[in-house]
Amino acid sequence: MSKNTYSEAYENLRDEFLFILPEKIGQLETQILDINESGIYSELVGGTHSLKGAASTYGFNIITTICHQMEDVLSDLGENEAKINQDKIDLLLKYIDLMITAVTDIQSRKHNFDPILHHLEELRKLDHDSRLRILIIEPSSLYLQLLKQLLISLPIRITTVKDGYRALEFLLFQKFEILITGMETPPLNGDALISALRISHSRNQHICSVLLTTYRVDEITNSNNFDHILDRKSLNNDELLNLVKDIIEKSTNNNH
Repeated sequence: MSKNTYSEAYENLRDEFLFILPEKIGQLETQILDINESGIYSELVGGTHSLKGAASTYGFNIITTICHQMEDVLSDLGENEAKINQDKIDLLLKYIDLMITAVTDIQSRKHNFDPILHHLEELRKLDHDSRLRILIIEPSSLYLQLLKQLLISLPIRITTVKDGYRALEFLLFQKFEILITGMETPPLNGDALISALRISHSRNQHICSVLLTTYRVDEITNSNNFDHILDRKSLNNDELLNLVKDIIEKSTNNNH
């Protein structure tokens, strides 16, 4: 298949997905309204995750961002909750409203989604979620699991990705307070990622960043772009844990 043929096929699939997107969003809305019926919660979680992945595949990052935050709400509710109250149902429906708005904007060829991102931040506050959001970029599943276990006791919400390009998509559309990354995060390494972020006009342009690496500081091209540089072996002691605790404390004090 030639490059042009592949591009045409991708665009056709993208247009087809955009065409059926309102229907998929409508299915999620129905599941939210029926969320207290047996088995519906699991269907809603699965449907939201599936839509998030498909939207990412076709480059509709704003839909992915909305789904991601909605997943956080669903995760907090938990499948074992006896009955989900009307306030939480109303909150979930607000995410559906934002998805519908996003589809309309996409269909109208609008590229400024700042109003939607602002509403997402307001919804997070409405949900009284004051935990700091941390994005961890690490290709090693084992090392990623160690990182999560190290930080699990802290008042944070952790999102993980395994490659730098996917991480950049998250950082351009979703708000995070802390970025923890390794150097080797292909196809976009940690150095290139933070450099791109610092010159962007995204909401994470000035995010607090931590680089975990085996390189010496003088071997890192843009070391000044990182707020903290730690040896990857720091997981074996309290250095990283204490650093994140300190960042959380400073952030909490600044918000009071």
